[in-house]
Amino acid sequence: MRSMAAMRGLAAIMSVAMALMWLNGCAAQDGGVLAPPSPAPARTPIPLDTRGVLYCWDFSDVMENRGALERIIAERGVTALYMHFTGEFLEAADDTFIGGMADEGVEVVFLCGDPGWALEEDAASMRKAIDSVLLFNLKSRNPIAGVAFDVEPHAAESYRSDRDWYVFALNLRKAYRYASDNGLRVVAVIPFWLDSIDENGKLLDYIVQNCCDEISVMNYGVGNTAANILGEVDAARKYDKPVTTIYETRFGQGGEYFASYEAVEADYRAIHDAAQYARLRPAYHHFGDMK
Repeated sequence: MRSMAAMRGLAAIMSVAMALMWLNGCAAQDGGVLAPPSPAPARTPIPLDTRGVLYCWDFSDVMENRGALERIIAERGVTALYMHFTGEFLEAADDTFIGGMADEGVEVVFLCGDPGWALEEDAASMRKAIDSVLLFNLKSRNPIAGVAFDVEPHAAESYRSDRDWYVFALNLRKAYRYASDNGLRVVAVIPFWLDSIDENGKLLDYIVQNCCDEISVMNYGVGNTAANILGEVDAARKYDKPVTTIYETRFGQGGEYFASYEAVEADYRAIHDAAQYARLRPAYHHFGDMK
């Protein structure tokens, strides 16, 4: 004789079998049999965006080496030039260079900044830089598209603690509002470790949301570039803003530097594959090392 436990087990199996037959019978009324659930559709890979940003700190060097500039634009697929201009250039409002870049499909952004700007009252120097671009644009047919602020508070001799970054963020927000009110884009140049400066990347989140239209991340060095920038990419994704990963181009020096453009391209593909963010692209620092 079967035990009571065995009988109960058999009854349970028969109950499940009858339930399955009933479900299949219901499905048959609709012209089919019960099928297992379909797997979730595979996520479509994000296309690799190789359009480059080129950093240039010396406009006179660029003008003396226009051939090198044209070559770099073609080879690196450059569509944005973050260029530092002198006060004299901006005051003269000669837009010939800006127009020439526009004809090649290259946007020009004014690159500026100094660690000493971080703690200034009312973002004085950043507002002055914005004013110089606005005045240039008023006099020109070919405008400068915006301002890229490379301030780096941690590099100031007066740097006391990470709290200085919070003061800078408040100043950058003031500058961003002023620029936005006057039709200019703002790029915030930041270090890759900014997401670890406080708990849960709150400062990074604040800067991306409130202080810029784009972040450009100093993701220098060889090794952990993909892991280093994922926090910044996630913040950019959260607010649907562009992000660039900046590469130093002092090739062949060993240590923290990449060996070649081929090594940079392979690294950027690895970052892209890890991040899967459509508004990510590479940036190159800087023209002086690339010419």
